[in-house]
Amino acid sequence: MAHRLRFIASTLVCSVVVLANAIANAQGAAPAQSALDPAAAEHLFREGVKLREAGNCVTAVQKFEASFRLDPMSGTMLNLAECAYSLGKIATAWASYNKAQILARQLGNADQYDYATKRLAELEPQLSWLTVSAPNPEPDLRVIRDGIEMSRAQFDVKLPIDPGKHVIVVEAPGFLARRLEINIGQRGDVQVLELPTLAPIPRITSRLASVDAATDAARQPMRPAESHRSPGPWVLGGFGATALAIGSVAGILALVDEHRLHKSCPSHAGCTNDDVRIQGRRDLEATIADIGVPLGAAAMVGAAWWWLQDNKKEPRRIGHSGVTLTVMPGTNSGALWLQGKFD
Repeated sequence: MAHRLRFIASTLVCSVVVLANAIANAQGAAPAQSALDPAAAEHLFREGVKLREAGNCVTAVQKFEASFRLDPMSGTMLNLAECAYSLGKIATAWASYNKAQILARQLGNADQYDYATKRLAELEPQLSWLTVSAPNPEPDLRVIRDGIEMSRAQFDVKLPIDPGKHVIVVEAPGFLARRLEINIGQRGDVQVLELPTLAPIPRITSRLASVDAATDAARQPMRPAESHRSPGPWVLGGFGATALAIGSVAGILALVDEHRLHKSCPSHAGCTNDDVRIQGRRDLEATIADIGVPLGAAAMVGAAWWWLQDNKKEPRRIGHSGVTLTVMPGTNSGALWLQGKFD
């Protein structure tokens, strides 16, 4: 029995430590960066050089990019710039030469720095430019150019762009999206694209559609108003705190009763009726502690993780939720039942 009580006490301490570590790890977690691997980077770089010399710049770019992620070197960036230029991507090449120039200066590669500077001066007059103008932007307007969303800081600013066809999608909540295409000339082209005014999404006014919509709404169960955070973590955390408190108190009471029995009936023979009653109560308290302490600690860890994850998500509509906690004591044992629903 003493071993069992020591286990309860150690479980309580470990639960607190695990809970603290879980919260700290969840808050301080950051995306891991790829570890540097100079050997692999060098091999990929040489493979890329072979492919570029063979005229296969499309595959060479993949090798150079993988090499640069493993070991960012100015020479790798210069080769990326050369491949981009060979593929007709003047703006991409110009940006890569800029990066190579900065890296070469940081790494002390004077020859590569001079070469990057020379190429930048040669490419500057060849750049094509595009200005995306938004004179009357709709609320929450989104402009996506070639799959990448533009920020509002990029509107009405002349930006370098690669030659060729580009697709621009304009969208906003409550409006019909527009898809635009623009062709940029090979060298020195300057264009301005004025975003069109979006048309509102038309409302359905037919009586049949209104009846169908009303019928569908009537079939839907009543749901509470939209909330920015789910109550689930708080409910689970409240349950965990309750279970942990019940288990801790039960464990302490079990220790107290064990101490009394050790004094009044140390050999567990010839015990009085009061001693037998205390033994039964001690066993029940120990059982409740066995269940409550680990269950409560696990629930609090889960609630902390859930709450931290829920803050990263968009608000969602919440349904009915509830938790039922039942304590079922017996003569020499006990049980805790948890029943709940989270929508």
